[in-house]
Amino acid sequence: MSEPKSRIFVSHIAEEAKLGKAVKDGLEDAFSRRIEVFVSSDPRDNPGGERWLERLERELKDPRTRMLISLVSPQSVREPWISIELGAAWIRTLAVFPLCHSGQDLGTLPRPLGDFGGADLDHQDDAVERLLGAVEKAVNLDAPKRWARAEFLADLRKAAKGSAGKSTGSGSRATASIPTTQDHIDLEPEEVRILQALAKAHDAGNEEVPEAVLPGLAKLQPAKCTYYADRLYRLGLIYISIWAEGKDYKIKPPGIGWLLEHRALPE
Repeated sequence: MSEPKSRIFVSHIAEEAKLGKAVKDGLEDAFSRRIEVFVSSDPRDNPGGERWLERLERELKDPRTRMLISLVSPQSVREPWISIELGAAWIRTLAVFPLCHSGQDLGTLPRPLGDFGGADLDHQDDAVERLLGAVEKAVNLDAPKRWARAEFLADLRKAAKGSAGKSTGSGSRATASIPTTQDHIDLEPEEVRILQALAKAHDAGNEEVPEAVLPGLAKLQPAKCTYYADRLYRLGLIYISIWAEGKDYKIKPPGIGWLLEHRALPE
């Protein structure tokens, strides 16, 4: 019976899905499929059928998980999920590796993320060497010296270019691109109702809607509302903030853009 494979958890926001996939494909190939890399936005890792938050929690608690790679851009560094997943990894004493891109300077990362060694895809030509070295140490395996490191770096930089975290200058705030009909984002009726409810709240001056209130506004059962809200977050259409009392939901500009493009803005 073969030994269970070590696992790597890639922490990212929805807009960085392409970069997350590139990290997964490259690392699994570099280590000849002797490790598994979990990326929540990849259907291979998260095909559906279970609650998204429960799946993330299970992955981070899995004893096979050895490391967290955090994709960090000027946009994602401000998102609560990056800190939440970092905290879970810290509690488990997992190896942590910040992979900066799209204008995020490794030297200006806030603490505690800045306390870990990492790499900058934009400015460090040895970024892949740093990443592979950190993974080798975490999983106690070696990547072949002749493996295509330069090609991997090119793939990562290409995947990062189109991310919403890209900025016009180091440290500047980036905004997510508003989806258009060309993006082919198809939503379920329940998801549209959630977006409409959050848009109404936004127009009324109540930008953040508590978890206990949203089901009533969207006219959905609480469990169903949570499920579809998680999907909207993964699509990059809403924010989710987690507090001791529960969660708050807020529509993002791409969510408003989707309603505008589909002529679904509430009256």
